[in-house]
Amino acid sequence: MNQVRVLWQELTPDAHALLQSIQDCFEVQAPTETWTEERRMQAKRLALRLLHSWNQQRIDLDSLWTLRTVTTDLDLAGILTCRAALEAIHGYFQRLVEVSDG
Repeated sequence: MNQVRVLWQELTPDAHALLQSIQDCFEVQAPTETWTEERRMQAKRLALRLLHSWNQQRIDLDSLWTLRTVTTDLDLAGILTCRAALEAIHGYFQRLVEVSDG
């Protein structure tokens, strides 16, 4: 088994937990003028797309960046939680790329 695949498997439980925390933020966020039901559904679809890509061992920066933009409509606690989780996932992607280049 190659190093990237091993690292991907090692990171998977943490990545799943981070993506779940993002989904949890979407569920508890009260509706606002900008955080509408439509926006929440868009965010959930992006998070699921990111999870699906992760499970297929594909790096999906488009969904990651779009999700980062969508989460600006959350309250402060939601933004901080989601941004931290998204930054961690981005860091995992970087680690995977570094191992594949190494």
